[in-house]
Amino acid sequence: MRSKILSFFFNRRFDWWIFFAALFLTFFSLLALYSLTFLGVMNKLAFYKQLGFVVLGVGVLFFFSNLNYNAWRVYNRYLYALGIIFLLAVLFFGTVINSTKGWFFIGGFGIQPVEFVKLALIVSLSAYLSRRINLVSYWRLFAESAVLTLAFVSLVMLQPDLGSAVILVVIWLGMLVLTGFPWRYILMIGGSLIGIALLAWLFFLSDYQKDRLMVLWDPSLDPLGAGYNINQSMIAIGSGSWLGQGLGLGSQSQLKFIPERMTDFILAVIGEEFGFIGFALLLILWTIIFWRLLSLAYRAPNNFAYLLVSGIAIVFFFHVLINVGMNLGVMPVVGISLPFLSQGGSFLLMSFLFLGITENIYMKI
Repeated sequence: MRSKILSFFFNRRFDWWIFFAALFLTFFSLLALYSLTFLGVMNKLAFYKQLGFVVLGVGVLFFFSNLNYNAWRVYNRYLYALGIIFLLAVLFFGTVINSTKGWFFIGGFGIQPVEFVKLALIVSLSAYLSRRINLVSYWRLFAESAVLTLAFVSLVMLQPDLGSAVILVVIWLGMLVLTGFPWRYILMIGGSLIGIALLAWLFFLSDYQKDRLMVLWDPSLDPLGAGYNINQSMIAIGSGSWLGQGLGLGSQSQLKFIPERMTDFILAVIGEEFGFIGFALLLILWTIIFWRLLSLAYRAPNNFAYLLVSGIAIVFFFHVLINVGMNLGVMPVVGISLPFLSQGGSFLLMSFLFLGITENIYMKI
């Protein structure tokens, strides 16, 4: 038993780079969240709950790193069906938070089914595309994969959760590109999506979602309303300068000027209290994760593993891109969490699960 434990922790086939990069990101998150307890901005119980999720997440990573990744291909249809069931259930029995009906609450813990759906979509598309890429025409490949994706997207938009719907569409398009789908088709699809976006603007988007998009171009249009989040975030990050104001000393953070400071705008808290140096260190840690994922995708043992890792990389990359853009005022506020940093259990546990899958693939090469 002792030799097995030691061999696991000194296993050269385990990617410790990606593991420790994720762990350091969660360390930054816990520091920022703990600083919010100093003046009662955040309840200490919530901090310890997040610490518990981090510990549980590490356990999830190690558990799934020992689960053969091919099992995901075998059970992809069940995962897909379960995703549909979860999205339907949350529409009927879910709790509304910030105008979105996307959470279950069980024993005081919130569960967001759409985070599981991201996994279900990645696994389903990986299984489908790896099996059909050389057997059917590009248009059939596009149509069938679109049906798989849009079933999820439609149910997510009924919540409505624009940010998660965008991530699901990006997963689909990104994985199509990575299968070698011709760019001319992608451009045609892009034109179609623009048309769909116009229809969504006219008939589906709520007024508050339209306000978020309009304020993107000029936060001063509604400085105390839809533009407030962006303005306060930019003020906080700017005030951090090079070295930051210090742990627990950020005025915007501690005086509650930054909205959603524990979730969507935790980067503004880190930027204010740790400055540009802390911000840059976060970018370095994410770069390590992206570099290791891309390297693993390149060396993946088969097409399914290649697409599985690529889909996970797409989720992480666009979550970081959109959330950082939100905090810097160059993208609309659409409720996208920052991997390993934003408070909340659902996406954190799913992020560690994603890394567990990649670790198992890494062990097989």
